[in-house]
Amino acid sequence: MAATTVTYDSDPVRRAGNLWEIHGTIEVDTAATAYAILNNKHHIVAANLSVEDSPSSAFGSLRLGLNKAADFSTSTPGSIAVDADATLGTVRFSVQYA
Repeated sequence: MAATTVTYDSDPVRRAGNLWEIHGTIEVDTAATAYAILNNKHHIVAANLSVEDSPSSAFGSLRLGLNKAADFSTSTPGSIAVDADATLGTVRFSVQYA
């Protein structure tokens, strides 16, 4: 998969009130990338990332921006910006949004 690919594991699930959650995977390499998880009418309030399938030589840190473009400064509702210092491969995400 390409580094901008978003794959969903399930349909959105209501958590409480107007808070929803969705799960899936993204492909992460060393380029700062914005992933459009939702459309721009939703605001992500929390995200959790965990490395699922990584090259054996990959070890590094991950930077995450909620509702941000790849430059980490431009507001982009419904997106997460991810930057890593190693190609991490498949990363599982869980996003809560309103």
